[in-house]
Amino acid sequence: MIGFAKKKSAFFAALACLVLFIPSAGFAQRTRLAAALIDEQVLVTSSFNGAKITMFGAYQSTNQKVPDIVVIVRGPDRPAWVSEKIPIAGLWVGQTRIKFEAAPTFFGVASTRPLSEIAPNDTLNLYGLTAQSQLAVDSEHQNSPILTKLKNAYVTEREKQQLYLRSSNGVRLVEGGLFRADLRMPDLTPPGLYTVKVMVFRNGRPVDSSLTTLVVSKVGIERTIYEFAQRHKLLYALIGVLVALTAGFFSARIFNRFTNA
Repeated sequence: MIGFAKKKSAFFAALACLVLFIPSAGFAQRTRLAAALIDEQVLVTSSFNGAKITMFGAYQSTNQKVPDIVVIVRGPDRPAWVSEKIPIAGLWVGQTRIKFEAAPTFFGVASTRPLSEIAPNDTLNLYGLTAQSQLAVDSEHQNSPILTKLKNAYVTEREKQQLYLRSSNGVRLVEGGLFRADLRMPDLTPPGLYTVKVMVFRNGRPVDSSLTTLVVSKVGIERTIYEFAQRHKLLYALIGVLVALTAGFFSARIFNRFTNA
């Protein structure tokens, strides 16, 4: 804890110096922003139960009105299929199927207040601040009449897994133009390279932004298994099936022994 306190104090000192030495030329025309992560790497171990991303930053402006700060954390993209199911003869059967060419595996947004109060919806979608705007649909289904419905369903499912997050009070402003942002990543957080974008809004429009990266990586036996699964997908699947069959066989033998005793 002492080491963290020293690290935090040193960070604030460096951040304060950075704000003091921001050039003043043309300063009246724009807001100046500086931000950085406390930790730029998240290590996933066997006991990993999630992690908190913390970012500190500072803004400076001659405008007396306090701006809005939005922090967007975006995980690596993966393709995804979503289908609408309807009941047929008592069974739920998939009908219309839509492919998302790219969907973020993690998408978290923290802000000083609800996004709907910061900017109009078309602006939020334009700058990728909503989860739905992050879903890239293949050309075949871009005009599908149920596209919006399936997008919302996909986002809702990700929200249940806490992989898509919105925190309307996740950014806290403090005196002197400093701010702090916190977002919680769940234990399902996938490894990969993440982007962390900070945007300053004033009067419903972005006036400045900064971009940094965050690495989520597995360590220990988890990393070995993950790399093996990525390099030898078929063999990994066969091993998984074999382990499941073996476990089922021994479970059945034990169950029969106790029931026949």
